[in-house]
Amino acid sequence: MVHSASPRRTRGARMCGRAHVRTGGLPFWNTFTDKGEVDFSGVHYKGKAHYYVMSGVNEPVTDFWYFTDTEGKPVQQGEGGTGPTDQGYPTSIGHTIWHDYDQSTFDTSAIDASVFAIPAACKSTTTSCAFP
Repeated sequence: MVHSASPRRTRGARMCGRAHVRTGGLPFWNTFTDKGEVDFSGVHYKGKAHYYVMSGVNEPVTDFWYFTDTEGKPVQQGEGGTGPTDQGYPTSIGHTIWHDYDQSTFDTSAIDASVFAIPAACKSTTTSCAFP
């Protein structure tokens, strides 16, 4: 995970400034409660799915959910409730939104390591900015 202090752009090029690179802590999906296997009927996927919920978040949106197929690939993710109400999940409070994943569009090919290489300009920059 990269946290950058207000990166600046000059003539379309990104100035690196101060960037703090760190590994993420606990993966966010480990904070969800596994509700077990359910029968799922979404836009692109129908069948058995694993159902996960995170509730009681101290933010304007307090509930999040996601479903994966039995192999762990995502099929749906949403917030503002504990699941899509049109599938019989509990009534949601507020504005519930979600999206279904079209697994036929997933690209699982390897990503070349050069995609993650630090740009040469960032290796030698002395530009920094005060933050905050």
